[in-house]
Amino acid sequence: MGEQIDDLRLLHIDVESMFVISDDADRIERENDPEFSPGPRVVLVGCAQGNIVHVRHDVGEEIARSVVAIAKEEPPWRDPDVLPQCLGRILGLLSREQQTVRVGPALIHQLPNHVEYKNSATIVKSDSPEGEKTDCSLHRTRIAAIDDRCRIRQRWPPVGAMVASRWRARRSRQSR
Repeated sequence: MGEQIDDLRLLHIDVESMFVISDDADRIERENDPEFSPGPRVVLVGCAQGNIVHVRHDVGEEIARSVVAIAKEEPPWRDPDVLPQCLGRILGLLSREQQTVRVGPALIHQLPNHVEYKNSATIVKSDSPEGEKTDCSLHRTRIAAIDDRCRIRQRWPPVGAMVASRWRARRSRQSR
């Protein structure tokens, strides 16, 4: 199987995709868009594994070094509803050169609602009438739902397809 990519590596990929980053100074040159937008003066993104910070190329060298140092001291930023504590200090530094107009979290990806995946499988919830029929059918045919520790469970969870797929996977591994 392929190598697992952790969240911090995925954030690096996101940042490297959103912006043109200079090779020598690790600074934001511009946004990676057809309009060549200048990009933000500072980008700070984070997850449980750590933070990433980049400063735009036209921010003074001393201020840029200070912003990076402050951001590196910040604990991993993983709650999108709470801004990093170091933000006030960073804004104070940036305001020495130019007034900061807008500060706030930005959305990297938005997952669409109501995505449909067309396939032949039927997902039945245990708390639905179809689920009750299937549950009775499972008990009559003596097919047991097995959890991750190979213990027989009395009822299957709301998404019955997971129980069936786990049971089939356990059976196929045990029969080898």
